[in-house]
Amino acid sequence: MKKHLLISLLMIFVVMFCFGCGGGKKPTEKEPEKLDAPTGLAIEDGYIFFDVLGATDDYRIKFENETNVIEKDIECGATIAELLIPEGRYQVSIKALGDGVNFTDSDYSDPIEYTKEKVYMELKEKELVNGGYIKWMGRTYYNEDKKVNEVYHSASGFELFFKGTEVVATITATNSSNSAMRPIIVIVIDDDFNHAKTIALDKPTQEITLVSGNSDAREHKIDLYKRSESIDSHIAIENIKTDGVFIKKIENKALKLEFIAASSSTGYGNLGKPSSSGKTTENSDALQGFAFLTAQALNADISIFSASGWGCAFSKWTSPNTLNVADAYKNVDFNSKIPWIHGYYVPDVVVVNLGTNDWSYINAATTADEKDARMTQFQRKYISFLQELHDYYPDAQIIVLYGLMNESSIYEVTESIVATAKISIPNLVSIKINGDAGGYNSHPSVASHKKIAETLTKFIKDTLGLE
Repeated sequence: MKKHLLISLLMIFVVMFCFGCGGGKKPTEKEPEKLDAPTGLAIEDGYIFFDVLGATDDYRIKFENETNVIEKDIECGATIAELLIPEGRYQVSIKALGDGVNFTDSDYSDPIEYTKEKVYMELKEKELVNGGYIKWMGRTYYNEDKKVNEVYHSASGFELFFKGTEVVATITATNSSNSAMRPIIVIVIDDDFNHAKTIALDKPTQEITLVSGNSDAREHKIDLYKRSESIDSHIAIENIKTDGVFIKKIENKALKLEFIAASSSTGYGNLGKPSSSGKTTENSDALQGFAFLTAQALNADISIFSASGWGCAFSKWTSPNTLNVADAYKNVDFNSKIPWIHGYYVPDVVVVNLGTNDWSYINAATTADEKDARMTQFQRKYISFLQELHDYYPDAQIIVLYGLMNESSIYEVTESIVATAKISIPNLVSIKINGDAGGYNSHPSVASHKKIAETLTKFIKDTLGLE
């Protein structure tokens, strides 16, 4: 009996001890306090305002009508546009969000009425180039008279960030009625090249929907590339607009590449076959050319200055034959008289791939003396141009690339040019890479361009000491 009594007393003592030392709820523990609903809710000029509370920084707004109940976490001063609210008439209220420990959520405030209309944010005129919203890729030129930004070269275009359900651009195009020469653009969202949209511009001016049906409120990136080359046709951007907001954000990559060449870096005929009836913008894709693929592999910005059929000094394929890349390089485009300011884009690596078209002109000489004279002129022009590039970009690594068209007749002279130029240009190297002649007119195929890019990427990494 005494034993049972002792056990009972011990159990009572343990229970009393546990409650006294923190078991169960402390009498002094404070219940979380319910926050007051924010006051002063107003929507003015597309911005949301309310009186913030001292106890929290977190708020949730609610848009409600007969078809929708939409809740979004926001900060004071947020824009309606970035919330992606569909058009309609709403009752709008707001509540404060607690941390669950010291404070619990407030009730929603008394509602206000608000009608959401379709409103566009538009970038146009000088805001295209001075607004801080758009990163222009490649050489472009703002035409003051036409109020457009002109885009010329392969893989040139623009990049911007936005929040919204759609983005639309008004784009003009030259040679739009010519099916072989009309410009082709590629639209890439969030770097997803597998789902890129390709559009041939078949009208002089048209409104192009870059994005539509986007339903989330996340930030997205648009890249628009002109995949066709300059000597075929140009495009110009007249305006870009969104039903959401554009974000002031320009991301430049750590490495900058420039390619100066003739046809191969433009993707000439790489989608075609040796038996194709001709080169067109449909069967040529600079984004599947070795230059662009190399830049992608190195996560580098790229500028391409290339024209099919043009030589470093002259060419059989141009009229007059003395049109040349070296002289044109001073201007924004091949047939332009607008000077290019080289400080706008300072490359870390310059890849020069010239000589094939020069050889066509040299080999067409009718006498041995004339052939020797043309060869000498070609060598001098190439050496002079390499020196000019070094003067423009003294810190850039210059790479002479040859062999893509299997032009074995100028391999030796190309190496001689590099050896002579290297005397005054220490950061000059060369590499020979052969193409497969699987595209149209003996140009590299898409498969060959990929292999060329892999080889060149490794060479650049090794030359620069990159991992």
